[in-house]
Amino acid sequence: MEWPRVRSYRTVYQRRAARGGSCRVGDRGTQAQVEWQVVTDPSPSHPSGSGVYIHIPFCGTICPYCDFAVVLDNVDHGPYLDALQASIGLDPVGKPVRSVYFGGGTPGRVDPQGIQQILAGLQPADAAAIEVTLEANVEDLSVQRLAQWRASGVNRLSIGVQRLDKPGLKALGRARSAACLDQVPDLLGQWADSGGRASVDLIYGVPGDGPDPFVRQLETVINWPIGHVSLYALTVETGTPLATAVGRGALQIATDETMAACYLGAAGLLEQAGWEFYEVSNASAPGQRSVHNSAYWQGIDCVGYGQAAVSRLGQQRFRRPAGYARYLLQPAAREEQEHLDPPTLFLEALLTGLRSFVGVPVAWLSMWRDLEPQMVNRLQDDGVFTIGPDRVSLQVPQRVRADEIAARWAAAADRSGSLPTDLPRC
Repeated sequence: MEWPRVRSYRTVYQRRAARGGSCRVGDRGTQAQVEWQVVTDPSPSHPSGSGVYIHIPFCGTICPYCDFAVVLDNVDHGPYLDALQASIGLDPVGKPVRSVYFGGGTPGRVDPQGIQQILAGLQPADAAAIEVTLEANVEDLSVQRLAQWRASGVNRLSIGVQRLDKPGLKALGRARSAACLDQVPDLLGQWADSGGRASVDLIYGVPGDGPDPFVRQLETVINWPIGHVSLYALTVETGTPLATAVGRGALQIATDETMAACYLGAAGLLEQAGWEFYEVSNASAPGQRSVHNSAYWQGIDCVGYGQAAVSRLGQQRFRRPAGYARYLLQPAAREEQEHLDPPTLFLEALLTGLRSFVGVPVAWLSMWRDLEPQMVNRLQDDGVFTIGPDRVSLQVPQRVRADEIAARWAAAADRSGSLPTDLPRC
C-alpha cells in the first residue's frame, strides 16, 4: 500500500513555504489571551490570539535533504537581526500573542541576547507566561547555552536530533552530531529542572531503515526528560543534493511500505507509553502539546517575520521576501499576497483538521455523505473516522491518508457547489 510521505503541518506550511515556494497548503504534501496565559491543552474553542513565527536562516552546514530558506553561517548575524527588529516595528502583530516560535535554519546558533531583543520587540506583558520555542541542534547544547536561553525568555526547545545511529546521521549529512549525543539526556534534564520543556525531531526512512531500528531509537528518546516528539519521513525534495544522489542511483531511501511500517510501529509504541499522537507527525506526553504548532491546525492567525516567512491573518496570506539580500532591504514587505476564498478555506480546514486532533465539524461529514453516500459509508465501515458528538477526525493510523481524503471530500463539495456556512475565518 502506498501512503503519502508525511511531514508536520508546521514544517510544510511555515518552513517549507519559507524556502520560497507557494504558500498554499493544498500544494504538494500539504504549513491567547491578553494576559498571555500558557495554554497546555489547546482546543478548537480556545480564544484566538496570534502565533508569531521568527525565521532564523543560519546553518553551520546545509543538510542534503533540506530545501528551506537557509544561509550558510559565515555571515555577520547583526544586519539580519536588525532587519527582524525593523520588520516587527513596521508591521506589528496587532493582536495578543499566544506563542512565539524561532525556526530555521538553526536559531540556536544566534546569540541569545539577539533572541531576547526580538522578544522584547514583540512587547509582551509577561513573555515567561507564553510558549516560546527555539530550534537547536545537538551540537548547540551546553550548560551555558541552556542558561542563556532560559534567561532570554525561551521556555521550550525543539532539538534536531534526527537519528541516534551513525550511519543514519551520515546519510542525513549530520555526522558531526554523533559525538554530542551522549550528553543530550543530561543536558535536557538540566533544562527540565529549570522549568523548560523540550521536543525532539526524528527522521525515519533513511537508507537501510526499518520499523525495528526506528522504533528502538524512538523508545530511547521518549525516555529522555522530554514531553514531545516530531517524527518526519525522509522526503526527496527536487533540487536538493539528496534528490541528485537518489536520481543517479547512489542512494536509496526506504520504500513506501517501510515508511508505513515505521509510522505504525511508532504509533503503537507511543500509545503503549501513554503519549498522544495528536497530529500526523507530532506526539506528546499528557499536557505537552505544542501550543504554536496546534495553532496552524486550528486555523489560528500566525504572523511570520524573517526571510520568506509566511503569515496568515484571517482570510489573507502573504510572505516576506524570499531572498536573503532582498529581505535585508525590505524586511516588512508583504509579497505573494493571497485572499483565501471559501473553497480554499474549506480545503485547508479539511487538510489541517484531518491531519490532527482538531478534526472538522461532524455536520460536514453528513454533507459529504449526502453527496457520496457509498464512499463515506465505506470509509466509515473501514474504521477510518473517529466520530464524536460535534467533530469528526481520522483514526491515528489513517491520518497519513488525510490529503487523499480531504481532496476527495473537497472535490465533491466543489462539484455540488455546496460549501459549509461555518467556515473558519470566513
